[in-house]
Amino acid sequence: VVHLASPRGAIEPLLHARLDGLAEADQHMALRDWEASMARSWLTRAERPALVVGDFNLTDESAIFRRHFGDLRNAFAGCGLGFGNTKHTSKFGSRIDHILMTSSFDCTDAEVLPIDGSDHRPLAAMITLRP
Repeated sequence: VVHLASPRGAIEPLLHARLDGLAEADQHMALRDWEASMARSWLTRAERPALVVGDFNLTDESAIFRRHFGDLRNAFAGCGLGFGNTKHTSKFGSRIDHILMTSSFDCTDAEVLPIDGSDHRPLAAMITLRP
């Protein structure tokens, strides 16, 4: 289970136009890349079928996501319908929560559950281990 740093730490210094804003944004992006690399290294050491789930704070189009998790199968992308937005704000939605799996798994269904009470919605998937 992962919960990677939010992009807010990179965006806010730029929004406030501070002199050190660009350097701080770069440092935060480096932190996010490092966290993703640590999650990936744990997965690589597993040497068996594995799932990685959680709040990645990354869309699957993100360079960090593609670099560290792009070879994994994404449950919603593979067997969900629609946009699958798991994060909602007053202006937009995005899919930053993911269920990722190694090639040892098959996904037959994935959906974002319509449960309120958080700015994230739960993602559920029907996954089976291949024989």
